[in-house]
Amino acid sequence: MKMQIRIGFVPACLMIALSAVFTSPEAAATQNGRPKQPVQKAVLVSVGGDDVKVSGLIQQVMAAAHSNYTLDAGLVDSYCTVRLKNVTVAAALEALAQSCTRPFTYAKESGIYHFVLTGATNIEKQRITVDVQNVSLPAAISAFMKQAHGDYILDRDLNSGATSLVTMNLTSVPFPAALESLIQASSVPISFRVESGATGAQVYHFMSKAKADRRDDLTSGRIHFTDESLQNGSTLADKKVSLDIDNAYLSHAVKVLMDRLPIRYEIDKSVEDGIVTSHLENVPFSNALALLVKASGQPIEYHFQNDVLRFTRKGSTN
Repeated sequence: MKMQIRIGFVPACLMIALSAVFTSPEAAATQNGRPKQPVQKAVLVSVGGDDVKVSGLIQQVMAAAHSNYTLDAGLVDSYCTVRLKNVTVAAALEALAQSCTRPFTYAKESGIYHFVLTGATNIEKQRITVDVQNVSLPAAISAFMKQAHGDYILDRDLNSGATSLVTMNLTSVPFPAALESLIQASSVPISFRVESGATGAQVYHFMSKAKADRRDDLTSGRIHFTDESLQNGSTLADKKVSLDIDNAYLSHAVKVLMDRLPIRYEIDKSVEDGIVTSHLENVPFSNALALLVKASGQPIEYHFQNDVLRFTRKGSTN
């Protein structure tokens, strides 16, 4: 008995359903004529630790991401305290850049990550743990800044025999608060100023409080000079200066001398701009000033007027 199959009209909706059932795997892997892209899971990383070299953490993140990278040499000795669990590569790198003692930026070019220092420092985000008992002030500052991984300068006046003994015990204290504790722990009044180093990094300059105050006064213009400032025994008069001038104009010689000190000056038109020669080494400022005027061969007198040292020819009415 033969079976005959008769195909008549098939509704369009049924044809669509049948095509879905009998579609080949190759056809199913395409959409709108283009291959479907496989869904990739985001790479998640977990890194962290206390006071860990950031170069090692970057290496871990890059290994997880299977990426090549270059590292700025300045980052080799940079540190951070961070704890990251199951975060994306981008989030991990951002966290490391923000918490590193020397912040960095990074960019991905041709599949390679490049990590570069920004030139600043970020030790304010460090947490300090230090324990010193009856150590000298220079040793205490050294231990403190080593813990902070910060650059610093110790002024000569703090290296003298008058330095104090310091006792300080800090456990995971934020850097700004720890620094204040260090200042308070010294029996000799000290202070610091943040300066810019050769590479642009912040440098903490520790000095006596008196010197710091004088620097602030000079910067703000609060220091007022009077004629008494030129008398022997005053800080200004006893400031040691050197001058090496051969056959130069008097105005140039005065400028060279004044550039050593934060003094505003004015040479009256009554003073002739003659030729002078002066060779002075490590001479008190008041003596150097008098010798230079004498070398001019003119009857010049000088005095402070409204914080300006004015040079005039004796007898001049100007």
